[in-house]
Amino acid sequence: MGNRTLYLHVGQGKTGTSFIQATLAHAAQALDEAGIHYPDLRPAHRRARQDRRHWGTNGGNGVEFARADVDDVVPEGTGRILVSWEGFYRALAVDAGVEMRPDVRLGAARFQAITDRLRRFCARNDVGRVEIILFLRNPVGQRVARYLQSVKGQGATRDIEAAFAEAPDLSEELALLTRPIDLPDPHLHVFNYDVHKADLMAPIAGVLGVGREIFAGDAGRQVNRSLSSAEVEMALAWNESLGQTAAPLTVALCDEVPATGQARLAPSRAAQEGLMARLAGQVEQVNACLPEGERLWADYVEPPGDGEEVTVTRAYLRGLGRVVGQFNARQGVELQAFRTQNALLQLRCALLEKQAGQAGPLLEAARSEMRALAAMPGGEDKAADLAPHLERLAGAMGR
Repeated sequence: MGNRTLYLHVGQGKTGTSFIQATLAHAAQALDEAGIHYPDLRPAHRRARQDRRHWGTNGGNGVEFARADVDDVVPEGTGRILVSWEGFYRALAVDAGVEMRPDVRLGAARFQAITDRLRRFCARNDVGRVEIILFLRNPVGQRVARYLQSVKGQGATRDIEAAFAEAPDLSEELALLTRPIDLPDPHLHVFNYDVHKADLMAPIAGVLGVGREIFAGDAGRQVNRSLSSAEVEMALAWNESLGQTAAPLTVALCDEVPATGQARLAPSRAAQEGLMARLAGQVEQVNACLPEGERLWADYVEPPGDGEEVTVTRAYLRGLGRVVGQFNARQGVELQAFRTQNALLQLRCALLEKQAGQAGPLLEAARSEMRALAAMPGGEDKAADLAPHLERLAGAMGR
């Protein structure tokens, strides 16, 4: 059996995961000094192109397991490793035999591959014990949060009443709580998000065996806040017009525009009670596996009234104007990148068909499109990615 301990924070989603990951990234050096290694697992080429903030707030360090084997070997003398990614939650549930719901975009084979990579990582790094940190959430709040995420990141246009009528069951939660977990000497620590949401890092510090003060200080910028009920109406309108391409706009709203204190979104009381009635048996089974202080309960929320008045600050309007402007600018960059790619494709076709007379003007057209792309704010990286293709084509022409 290995000598190292892996602490695995697995979510689930919508339990403050983005905040937790930003805090862990901010505290990486302090954790390392305490003997807990929170490694940056990105390949070298992506570390060079993404700043540390991106690593800390976009899936945690464990998101690399979704892409390929993680070949990193933890330095000698490091006895404890910490990895965080909410995708492990569903991967472990699939590994325990849960069938995938039809609304999950990744198939079961993809999640099974993630768990296989995790086992190989454990073997490669001499891990003999895995401490799994899992946050669950009360059913009503969890369903509201999942609905908000579908509006924010998936282009959803249905209302929240319909979302509650189709709410999933608790089979994934029950699988992790009741079935064997195929990792080295696994130990599961389960916390109710609604019990700890005022201080999510305290139970994590307890599992890690460090003082809460290790996570003191600013964890970085605001990340992934919830939409208010009024903002949902605005986001639904964006989705109806733009579909899933509106996602970057809504995500930017939640990352960069300050919250306004508007009412929390909730469906009718009847929809909430209907959800709890459907889940009653499974909630009882889940609670039988939890300590008394971490058990789930019916977290009913008063829905906002139809005549809700919305008051926003000047800072909010400035922030909203900024993210809309940046979204429009990004769309312009994408359009110009497409025009540049199209010019390169026309040039390549002319060379393949040995149409020398057309190749010269097409080369100049491609260079012109490339210059226009490079001159746009945010277009420099895309131009740099396309530049080698232009150089190869020009080289083939001796120009």
